[in-house]
Amino acid sequence: MLLNKVLLLNTRNFIKHIKKTQSFYPKCQTSRFVIVMKVLLLIIAIGLIAVVLISLKIGHKFSHIRKNQALINQKDFGNMRMINPRIIGLNESNKPFEIIAHSATQPSDGKQIVILDHPQANMENKDGTLVTVKAAAGKWIRESNIINLTDGVILSNNAGYQLVTEKATIDLRQGKVFSKMPTWGYSPDAKIQGQSMQILCNGSRIIFIGKTKAFLLQDQN
Repeated sequence: MLLNKVLLLNTRNFIKHIKKTQSFYPKCQTSRFVIVMKVLLLIIAIGLIAVVLISLKIGHKFSHIRKNQALINQKDFGNMRMINPRIIGLNESNKPFEIIAHSATQPSDGKQIVILDHPQANMENKDGTLVTVKAAAGKWIRESNIINLTDGVILSNNAGYQLVTEKATIDLRQGKVFSKMPTWGYSPDAKIQGQSMQILCNGSRIIFIGKTKAFLLQDQN
């Protein structure tokens, strides 16, 4: 009888011990899970701060490049584009010429055509006078070295002469510029208006074609 009481008591104590143990482990597991999550969140936060600091450092390092960087539209990604291009060569008279622009874009479907943004062509005539032709837009045909200028064309030289027209074509090989549009010419002593014009020999000769008007400026001295 005494043995049965002892066994019963030991059994009850064992059951209580098991219950205490079962109630203890879930609390331990929960505490460990919370600690692990806190550590992970801390690591993630530190990583994000590091990424932000590195990005700011890189952005500051290359900020001077972005100031002069031209904007490229999404539609240009299928094309070849060059910023601030400079092309040099010699014409048939062995005189140098130069083409510069804000940008040059070669469409994916055109191998010989290059679209120029704000192109400028510089040519030198026989006596060494520099002739400059500018426009807002243009297309350079590479095979024939011809540039079709549009949206306002201004031709000038360092002797003080200037021609203004809407459209013009430059033949870089032969050193010619011609336009079928009305053209206005300005010089230190005259103004000329013609229906069209031609410029030969890299700017040495200027010919107005069609009905032409000339206005001589009086010397005020």
